[in-house]
Amino acid sequence: MKRLLIVLALLLLGIASIANAQQGPPEPDFEGAAEILGIPEEDIREAFGPLGQGPPNIRAVAEELGVTVTELTEALGIPAPPNGGGQGQPPQGNQDGDGQGQPPQGDQSGQQAPQGGDGQAPAPAQTEDAPGAEDAPAEPSDTTTDPNAPTFANTGTVTVGSADELGDFTATPECDTQDRFVPALTGLSFSDDGQQWLVPSDLTTTGEICLDVYNPCAGGENVDFRNQLTPLTIDEEGEVITAFLFGDNYFELYVNGTHVCNDAIGFVPFNSHAAQFQAEYPITYAVRLIDWETHLGLGLEFDEYRVGDGGFIASFSDGSGTSAEWKCQAYYTAPLDDASCVVEDENGNPDSTACASTPACASDDPESCQALHYELPDNWMMPDFDDSGWRGAFTYTSDQVTNQRAYQDYTDLFTGNDFIWSSNLDLDNTVICRVTIDAP
Repeated sequence: MKRLLIVLALLLLGIASIANAQQGPPEPDFEGAAEILGIPEEDIREAFGPLGQGPPNIRAVAEELGVTVTELTEALGIPAPPNGGGQGQPPQGNQDGDGQGQPPQGDQSGQQAPQGGDGQAPAPAQTEDAPGAEDAPAEPSDTTTDPNAPTFANTGTVTVGSADELGDFTATPECDTQDRFVPALTGLSFSDDGQQWLVPSDLTTTGEICLDVYNPCAGGENVDFRNQLTPLTIDEEGEVITAFLFGDNYFELYVNGTHVCNDAIGFVPFNSHAAQFQAEYPITYAVRLIDWETHLGLGLEFDEYRVGDGGFIASFSDGSGTSAEWKCQAYYTAPLDDASCVVEDENGNPDSTACASTPACASDDPESCQALHYELPDNWMMPDFDDSGWRGAFTYTSDQVTNQRAYQDYTDLFTGNDFIWSSNLDLDNTVICRVTIDAP
């Protein structure tokens, strides 16, 4: 199953050249499976579907035959996912120390996140004293989709429970550092309508990695980064611009529809970057932003099964940067007790601020947590993409997003700019943000 899912994921990601995709998955042993499972061979073949038409939905096949995914894959002689399709071992420690903040309430599109009654920003959610592993629910092992999963009434699609693990497709799948390292795994969730969703998102796995300013997995501070910058030519008549970038947890940067670079680390430890490019005005900046998750498909982190938070800030040498002028749209929201708490406006913009920031399912039964998915348009990064119906970006302070050295030691690079995200800093895990800048 693992190879089938990886092949599917890589096809979705556009990487048709790697070995597994070239060689294809092994042929299922239907005759052997019939003998092992005690199910007629023709029934297995019928449930499996015609070969050569893309990988089947193994979970749906297993449910139709009345067996588990593990029983089916072992009997067919095809690879099964690690840990029964669940997540990897949770990391050591009990917090990521990223200064998780509270989301703004109500529709305040394009406004600073609201202040408390005393004029101070809302107090960050508990991180340093997060509950220990002994207080967390047991690691879920049942990854079967709830047959009674709800169907979202609007345009999103709901999944329930854990996704199947595929692997780490980011630039840093391993890291030798004294800082805590957590791999950024990608998974595959299944909805009852037969759709398959990469979580937390599909990724751009080709192209450049942004230049390190601070990266614990590459020796820490890069004191010579300014001398290492080399501009990527997007428009030959354009202006050379330097960008400084920090994401909690991950970003991909596009300029005028061209992929510039990716964040080097998908999850933690935290890092910061620089990039340089030559582009002509008007310039469209577009970023894919991900708040990564440990428990794939659930939107939950670490052994405490807690909700994390996102945030992104960028500064450009032409004087522009992240602000309320940007527009942002959420495409993956989790965890949710009930996806109907997400409402959409007349333009289809989802708003999850009415949802519980710490849903009961996270502590009571993580496998009952729901996730809401929206299909990401192929041309979301292009200058001619129509974002006129999107809501404005919500802005946040550094206190609401991060206390990490990768940002705090380099605040001078980001002066005058805001952290941005969708309206929900905690539950919206995959967010696309864009802006078009006229000549300064």
